[in-house]
Parts: sequence; structure tokens; C-alpha cells
Amino acid sequence: MIRKRYKTLIWTIVFTLVLTCMFPLTANAAAPAAGATWTFTESSPSETNVPYGGGTYSWDQSARKLTLNNVSHSTSANIAVRLPGGSKVVLKGKNTIKSTFKGADSTFGLKVDGNLTISGTGSLIATGGTTTVSNGFSQGIVAHAAGNITIKSGTITAKGGSAKGASGSMGIAAGGGGKILIKGGKVTATGGSASRVSEGFDSYTSISISGGTVVAKGGSAQFSWGIGATKSVKITGGNVTVTGKTSAVSRNVTVLKGFKYTVANNTAGKSPKKGTSSGSFKIKSTHKYAKVIAKK
Repeated sequence: MIRKRYKTLIWTIVFTLVLTCMFPLTANAAAPAAGATWTFTESSPSETNVPYGGGTYSWDQSARKLTLNNVSHSTSANIAVRLPGGSKVVLKGKNTIKSTFKGADSTFGLKVDGNLTISGTGSLIATGGTTTVSNGFSQGIVAHAAGNITIKSGTITAKGGSAKGASGSMGIAAGGGGKILIKGGKVTATGGSASRVSEGFDSYTSISISGGTVVAKGGSAQFSWGIGATKSVKITGGNVTVTGKTSAVSRNVTVLKGFKYTVANNTAGKSPKKGTSSGSFKIKSTHKYAKVIAKK
């Protein structure tokens, strides 16, 4: 009898091990613990329609594609969601990513270590936390390692958190030599309160808007721009509204021929100057409000 029970136990253990090997328990491998960063890497296994945050997510390892479907993710970690370079985010339904961090470190809603592409029919609200360190940043969406950010479709709202005593707060930022390219969708980027710099969009190189409806707002700071770029800002399409307490844009922007423009020396757009560009009109540093509607 004892020998029979012993054999049964052995076979039960062997059977369990075989099942574990055949069907690894990775269904929720990427789901974070409370207060942790939700991290995906190049080696994170593919997952499909995993329940999380009131909705579902899917991760395609080979394509580096994260699909969010009505997911709400909030964490006290300084980074809410982190993705590898070359990632794609596809939006379905209403999604939120938020860091509630407050402390001596930079903080991000969505951080990507390289290029990022966002598309889809859904929406995303990404918010950075509060940083108190002198060289810190709070950014809603950021691409590091000279990564480009490309938005093709979807409704994206990116908010930088408080950066008082810190370097800056940005809605959407491309670090290093990265560029920001808005090709479609509805995109709102807002900088929060900061001691030094607050920007809706920030790039050390260039920002290009070729389509979509775009709103960029700089917050309260020593330097406040709706769009801040070191080299160039180009608006070749879309419907764009930009405001900043210092100026709407950090550098002059030429409005293309046939595009309608509205500019004002205040963020409310009062007492504006309106017209249709002949190809030489520029949005200048004196303009704190600017709106451009592309020629159809």
C-alpha cells in the first residue's frame, strides 16, 4: 500500500513538471507588482489579451508591440511604463499611464529606450510624477538614447508633472538627438510647473508636424514654450495650436504658403493677428499664442 502511494506521488510530481514545461506560467509575467515599474524588454515573452488594470494588454516580442485595451496603470515608481527601443504602442479603448512618484529622481509616464511609434483608434493619457532633484525632469512620454517619437493616430494626452526645484517638465520629449514627428491623431502635450523649463514638446533636434490636431502648452516656469526644439520646428500639415508664457515656440517658425495663421502676444489669444501666409510669415518669440491651419 505504501509502495503504491509512493509511486502515485512520484507520477503526480512528474506529470506536474511536464505540464509546467509544456505550459509555462508566464500569462502575467509582465504585470508589475504594486508600486513597481511595468517593464517590457527585448526578451519579455509574447502575451495575448492578458487581463490587467480593468482591461487587457498584449505584447508581441518579435515586433516589440504593446497593445493596450482599456488599461489603467498607476504606480508610485518614478517610471510608470518602460519599453525597449523600437517599440510600438497600439491603442484600443481608453488607457491611462501615470506615475504618482514624488522624490529626488526624474519621473516619466512612458519611457522608451530608443524609437517609439504610437498608433491606434483608442486613447492614452500619460503623466509623469513630481521631481524635486535639481537636475531632474518630469515627462509624460519620453524617448531616450536619441530615440525618435512618431505618432500616427490615436488620441494622446501627455502631461509633465511638477518639477519645482528641478530642471524641467515636458509633455512629450525626445532626448539626445531624437526627433518628434506628429503625422496624425489628436495630440495634446502639456508641461507642468517647473523652476527652469516647461514645454509641451521638447527635442534637442527637430519637431515636425505633418497632420492631425495638435495642442502644445508650456506651463509656469522661467522658460515656458509650447514647442521647444534646438534646431528646427516645421508645420507642414494639420491643425496646430501652441501657447507658452515665454513664447509659443522657442525659435521662429515659417508658416507655409496658403496656411492660415492666428498669433497673439498673450496666451489667451486676445487681440490676435490673423491671415493667410504668403510663405514668408513667421511665428516669432514675441508670440505667446499661435494657431496654424494647413491648406486643404
